[in-house]
Amino acid sequence: MMKSPFKIFLLVAFCLASTGCSLTLEEVQEMTRERDLDGLVDVMDEEVSVPLHLAAVQGMAIVGGPDAVRAIEDALSHKSGEVRQAALAGLARNDAPPEPETLCTIATRDKDRNVRKLSEELIVKKADEARDILLLLLSSKDYRKRSVAVRCLGSVRGDGLVVARLIDMARRDPNSEVRKWAAISLGGLADPAAKPVLHHLRWNDPDQSVRVEAERALATLPPPVFDFFAAVVSLDCTFSQLPGRDLGAEFGEVISTSLARNGICRMIERTKISKALDELNFSLSDLADSSNAVRLGKMLSAQQIIYGEVQRDGNQYTVVVKRMNVETGEILQGVTEKAYQADLGQLKTRIADLVVRTF
Repeated sequence: MMKSPFKIFLLVAFCLASTGCSLTLEEVQEMTRERDLDGLVDVMDEEVSVPLHLAAVQGMAIVGGPDAVRAIEDALSHKSGEVRQAALAGLARNDAPPEPETLCTIATRDKDRNVRKLSEELIVKKADEARDILLLLLSSKDYRKRSVAVRCLGSVRGDGLVVARLIDMARRDPNSEVRKWAAISLGGLADPAAKPVLHHLRWNDPDQSVRVEAERALATLPPPVFDFFAAVVSLDCTFSQLPGRDLGAEFGEVISTSLARNGICRMIERTKISKALDELNFSLSDLADSSNAVRLGKMLSAQQIIYGEVQRDGNQYTVVVKRMNVETGEILQGVTEKAYQADLGQLKTRIADLVVRTF
């Protein structure tokens, strides 16, 4: 594109070598209105103020075309983050954003937060195309690169490998920021396979922000976390109780309610459990024999059964809860807690929370 001699004169006249360019913003805007791409490019070559460079980049984006795109790409290395951001936006406006690999580099290395944010937004728009690069970034030693990767991979839908890698990052990454964004992305993908790790993060992660985001992610997924039926049997009391009180049933009810409220698994109705115990002529103490616990679980068509006992030694109470795989007889979980009689109410809540947290 050729500039008129008059425009060349204007540019030279306003740019003084010793004091810098005295070109005005209005004149750069006039170049944009006249679609003077060469003039805008020359502005970028001059030692002028950042606002003028910014206006020139925005003008080139409006002018458009292959020559403008090449000139805007040069501005990606500008010293001003504001200008680099305008360059990214200009390339996107012309449907010519950088390749995913370049965008990933900008998103993880640029010093300006707004530039990094915009580059991530552009990656998300091309997430499927950037998938392989993002998966490679998950192995980076730099947690910031891993954070960018887990955030952007949350836009790659219907990909089992992506979900599996995000689950692994949520479970194992040493950085809480990475785990937090892995939880957010898994919640957005809404894949049921993420429920167990989100449940684990919600209850066990040492970082509060991770626990909060895992809980939010779980709320977006339909219950249960574990898709099987479990039966919670009243705990066996190994001592004489006060008339009219069934402490073992109270513990069983609190545990069952907590599991149901948190959507951990599908629950067998407690009335059916009582009827099955009667039909088998079992007392709660009979469940100490694991084979009897298996028989009860199979009669209820439960895949797992939760049972245990309450012991007393003077004023101190000990509660033991076990969770068994009905098919194999394997004990999957064991919880033990102690408290004094005055703290029995808190003990019931604490036992239920432990069962949920370590499920």
